[in-house]
Amino acid sequence: MKRFMTLVTATAIGFGSTAIAQDNMVKTLRVSVSPDAEDANVEVIWPDLESDLQAVMDAKFASLRADQGVDVNVKIIEVSVDGSQILTENEEFNHLEGWVFVRDAADAGGTNPTKVVIDAKTGAVYKDPEGMVVIPDAELFYAAMLNGFADKALDVVENQ
Repeated sequence: MKRFMTLVTATAIGFGSTAIAQDNMVKTLRVSVSPDAEDANVEVIWPDLESDLQAVMDAKFASLRADQGVDVNVKIIEVSVDGSQILTENEEFNHLEGWVFVRDAADAGGTNPTKVVIDAKTGAVYKDPEGMVVIPDAELFYAAMLNGFADKALDVVENQ
């Protein structure tokens, strides 16, 4: 877990946003993982997914945090591998899907939901110029999926 958090922090800092809209400051940011499928086992395979994504989102949104602003709720509804929400013991997944709800406390009109999806291709490997096959480390892949989702969520909030 310590290695993952180091990767998350380094990656989040590296991909941080540079354009900050003053009217899109964030007061609260909450993440939940609630798969739609009854037989989904993401919470068994990845028990720290919710807190890990919360940490990534907190790092990405740090420059937008303020005492006044919008409330952002993120709800992950699907974590799957090749369409199946039943993850195997090898812990792979290549699809992360959820909703980003942005609610302006000053606007009694409610929330403005946006669906966010991150997909990775399976079976693809990278060959470097010398012909060496590079297979991504599982922790790096996990961090990349979470960072990709957080980047898209950040874009949603900045462009509201």
